[in-house]
Amino acid sequence: MIDESAIRERAYALWEKDACPEGAAKFYWHLAREQLESQMDAQESVPRNGGFDGVKNSTYLMALPPLHDRYEDSTYAHSEKDE
Repeated sequence: MIDESAIRERAYALWEKDACPEGAAKFYWHLAREQLESQMDAQESVPRNGGFDGVKNSTYLMALPPLHDRYEDSTYAHSEKDE
């Protein structure tokens, strides 16, 4: 459940952003509540491990060479004659 003070703060911020239109309190209240509910739903749907599958993803990451090895032969490699 969303805290009423969070809805109030979000609604006020949205209302101010839109140049404080008169008579729109209910609109901004509902808009703020919908945004906060969507935000909560999105947070709940993300796995606690961030979707990291230890075996599958770590295998992929191990296949990449270290950054310092990737550009040794590159034209972007730093050399003393560049200084």
